[in-house]
Amino acid sequence: MRKMLLLLSGICWTAALMAQSYNITFRLNMNEVTGTFTTPEVNGTFNGWCGSCNPMTDTNGDGIWKTTISLPAGTYEYKFSHDNWAGQETLVPGSSCTITTGSFTNRKVTVTADATLDVACWGACLDCGIAPPIRDITFQVDMNDVTSPFTTPEVNGTFNNWCGGCAPMSDTDGDNIWELTIPLEDGSYEYKFAYDSWAGSEDLSTAGSCTIVNGGFANRSLNVTADATLAPVCWGSCNVCSTGGGTQMTLPVSFDEADVAYGLVGFGGAEASTIVEDPTLPGNMVAKVTKSATAETWAGTTVTTPDNSGFSSAIPFTATETFMSVRVWSPNAGIPIRLKVEDHADVTHTVETEVVSTVAGAWETLVFNFANEAPGTAELNLNYTFDKASIFFNFGTSGSTAGEKTYYFDDMAFGGGTGGENHNVTFTVNMNEVTAPFTTPEVNGTFNNWCGGCAPMTDVNGDGIWEITIEIPSGVHEYKFAYDSWAGSEDLTPGSPCTVTANGFTNRALNVTQDAVLGTVCWGSCLDCGQAPPDRLITFKVDMNGVTETYTTPEVNGTFNNWCGGCAPMSDTNGDNIWELTIPLQDGIYEYKFAYDSWAGSETMMAGAPCTVDNGGFINRSLQVTADAVLPAVCWGSCEACGALAQMTLPVTFDEIGVAYGLVGFGGAELSTVVEDPTQPGNMVAKVVKSGTAEPWAGTTVTAEGNLGFTPPIPFTSTSTKMNVRVWSPDAGIPVRLKVEDHADVTHTVETEAITTAAGAWQVLEFDFANEAPGTAELNLAYTFDKASIFFNFGTTGSTAGEKTYYFDDMEFGSSGGLAVNVTFRVDMQNVTDPYTTPEVNGTFNNWCGGCAPMSDANGDDIWELVIALEPGTYEYKFAYDTWAGSETLVPGSSCTITTGEFTNRILTVTAEEILPVVCWGSCTDCGTSSGPYNIVFSVDMSTVTATYTTPEVNGTFNNWCGGCAPMTDTNGDDIWELTIPLNAGTYEYKFAYDAWAGSEDLTPGSPCTITLDAFTNRLLTVSANATLAEVCWGSCEACVVGVEDVLTSNVIDVFPNPAADQITINLNQAIKLPATLSIINSLGQIVSSQPMLNAAKNEVNISHLADGVYFIRVYADDALFTSPVVIRK
Repeated sequence: MRKMLLLLSGICWTAALMAQSYNITFRLNMNEVTGTFTTPEVNGTFNGWCGSCNPMTDTNGDGIWKTTISLPAGTYEYKFSHDNWAGQETLVPGSSCTITTGSFTNRKVTVTADATLDVACWGACLDCGIAPPIRDITFQVDMNDVTSPFTTPEVNGTFNNWCGGCAPMSDTDGDNIWELTIPLEDGSYEYKFAYDSWAGSEDLSTAGSCTIVNGGFANRSLNVTADATLAPVCWGSCNVCSTGGGTQMTLPVSFDEADVAYGLVGFGGAEASTIVEDPTLPGNMVAKVTKSATAETWAGTTVTTPDNSGFSSAIPFTATETFMSVRVWSPNAGIPIRLKVEDHADVTHTVETEVVSTVAGAWETLVFNFANEAPGTAELNLNYTFDKASIFFNFGTSGSTAGEKTYYFDDMAFGGGTGGENHNVTFTVNMNEVTAPFTTPEVNGTFNNWCGGCAPMTDVNGDGIWEITIEIPSGVHEYKFAYDSWAGSEDLTPGSPCTVTANGFTNRALNVTQDAVLGTVCWGSCLDCGQAPPDRLITFKVDMNGVTETYTTPEVNGTFNNWCGGCAPMSDTNGDNIWELTIPLQDGIYEYKFAYDSWAGSETMMAGAPCTVDNGGFINRSLQVTADAVLPAVCWGSCEACGALAQMTLPVTFDEIGVAYGLVGFGGAELSTVVEDPTQPGNMVAKVVKSGTAEPWAGTTVTAEGNLGFTPPIPFTSTSTKMNVRVWSPDAGIPVRLKVEDHADVTHTVETEAITTAAGAWQVLEFDFANEAPGTAELNLAYTFDKASIFFNFGTTGSTAGEKTYYFDDMEFGSSGGLAVNVTFRVDMQNVTDPYTTPEVNGTFNNWCGGCAPMSDANGDDIWELVIALEPGTYEYKFAYDTWAGSETLVPGSSCTITTGEFTNRILTVTAEEILPVVCWGSCTDCGTSSGPYNIVFSVDMSTVTATYTTPEVNGTFNNWCGGCAPMTDTNGDDIWELTIPLNAGTYEYKFAYDAWAGSEDLTPGSPCTITLDAFTNRLLTVSANATLAEVCWGSCEACVVGVEDVLTSNVIDVFPNPAADQITINLNQAIKLPATLSIINSLGQIVSSQPMLNAAKNEVNISHLADGVYFIRVYADDALFTSPVVIRK
């Protein structure tokens, strides 16, 4: 983001923001409202649900009311009401125009331009008299697996009041897949299949991908927006029965059984995974995997049908039986092949292992031992269920490095390890070219613990070719030839086709599956003596256009020519300054770099760059030779072509020209793009649309093409574990998860979360990776982390939240403490009568310094301004003048103030750049705005009062506890008495009484809605806007108990301290299904904070940003809904 450093810039930015407000005309048809009303109004998140502050008008008397409101771009919730919340519309959850959060269903609108909204009938999405469109929805259920006797399946749901036999299905073709088409309006529904008027019904999983849990009942979920034919699902399942018409796969998987539903799902660049005829054995079916030239390092193939069900039976691992085998065909020997198994129902339960291929262009059987997990991955846990497998060819190598390759596999089976038989393997080595003196060659390897002279070889015919046969267990092994108990050993070339290099040691590779006589090899070679290895023609190219030093001839120096200097000069035949040289090289791994004029100059490569290797502090280019190749032209000193965009590095601002920014959305966030900031023209940000069908883990990875992430890696240390990201969310209280990982090893990850506190505004979130998200890996400082992914509203599906748009920017390493943002203070001095020279701002941010923060009035309008750079946080401040010669006097309890001891100051929470509204000296409002009066509706439930009374009343500090001067009324006879009193902004005490103090309520000291002073306990009220107070039971802070569930609710949640100021701790006294959602609701019924609840005890919630008042804690889980009050008092 481009920071605003000058006041003039801030003024321009303000003008730009004002240009982004749009006129939105709301239209409401009241012709079908039968109740009494005077004036409809619009209430929403854009006006704080204020009541009558946005009244509507009907100038022509046609019953259609209108109002136009200027709104900034963004997404809002709203609804229509009338007469300052005297009545409000009831909207249907799941309707096309609504959004439901918790138990509140409101209308939604997204503002991007001036708009006149369609006329809506009170309580409906369409105009009065317009019938909503009817959609034909065809339900299908497969009854083939149902063993209970039945006659007719049926569909029961919210759309037919779970009526039983009123919606019978039919099976016209006799395939036992039953169908029924039902006309439905747009909206969200629940349903399930049953048969014979509820004689039987399906039992659905509460964790199913198609289900929703409501009051403990698991039902299917349906969102209707168009005609649809639903998939034929299996009775009691979210999936189809035995996809593909056959039975579910089980081990061994041969791909040959006609009645088995085989399936492959490729990913990461191996999407071209199919079942084909074996090219080496006609009639045999195998799996073909094409790993593309753009494939990720972790590209692979999962053996499963599209319903993700894996195998029908779990893999029967035991403490001694930990092996699987797979027959594979690879074009190259020496590549790592990884096998991963997991629980199809819980993808966090996994185990992975690897072996190395030993033959090229031929089939071989590899044995995988899951007791030897791959480094950095989870160990085998025998308590887990493993019923799905994925295979990764050439794991850890990207397609851009290896090029496009085709692999095959077949006969995936359980077993095949050392629990099976041993095999006789004959080794032969040709010693005729060994010049050093020796007596007896030997074979040393993993199978004999590199024992030295324990496996001596013999040469019975004296031809110089020595042999030995060793009984070796099935599996993958390493070995090499030596002589005379390690007196000498062969030196093998890393990258040679018969070798494997690990931890600095290069050995021969061997995979034992049957008896074998290995081919004769020359000491230290993959071939026999006298056989020349094939030469590969490798063309090197370097672009010298950016080199400013004087040079004559570039050259290639490397391990293949002993870094010889001018022995490998390059040429530029067409004069384009791209120099070339073709060198014949044998298969293997090499290092090299470009220089010129016999080392007169050489390129400097960046450590960690993707084409380099660090060898003893020397950074060189790396090259693996397996075939002829023309290397791409690279810029001198770079892994990229000249003019190529630079790789991203932190901080990521999306603004720098020449940087390869990129986003990869997944799981329903595929619409992730770099766009102009809708709140700040000219600033580029990332936009993420989490769709209405998104997974709970939908997210966006910050990486350009090639999946390289950042360079250099994130410099975590034991004390520096934080990152921060500036985000914009339409909702406060949602979890935002940040995950970082090693782009070359996706098993090296760490994740953490933060909660948004602002809705419809930018804020900086800080992520501390020392506090990893529950159930994820801890921060491992030995790992490399160079790629990041962000997940908005993590854990919530799109079907639950609806489609949402988020933005993020300025992804940085470090805490948010150093991210100062500009805050513009403005005070109107027109009503100040005392003489003064210069107003000033004093606060906790400048230690109440006096004249150190003088304000200015550039245009002489008596509105003084000052821009101060503040770090995110909460501050107190006030206006003064002339170095404390005078200061404003603020009213305790006012909406903008906080009182600590005897000091009342203004309060400010900084989350992003902000221009504060103009306020009048000593006031929370501007000089032209009244501080009241506001209409406050009091309600008391007298149904539990046993004493005789005539008329309840409200007595308080606002009417001098006058007695019968404020009588209440009960117009509908429900024993709930009401009274509306106009009050100015401020804080008051009051209580209910009756008949001019003939009786009064007895309140409990310490109750959340009360305050006790001088032994008197009264109710506490802070007034800052029109408000309808929640109805309370006489003598209580809560509504009267009307049932057993309410009694339970009041006893389930413990909140302490209560009252509280900055933080509360919440414990549950009753077991519920976790995770749950923990929300804080204000007195107007608005959710002001929300976060996931993962534990029943010690849930700490930050409330420092909330104003004083009475709030309600609500815990919502799949099987419970509980509430409890809390008072916030600073």
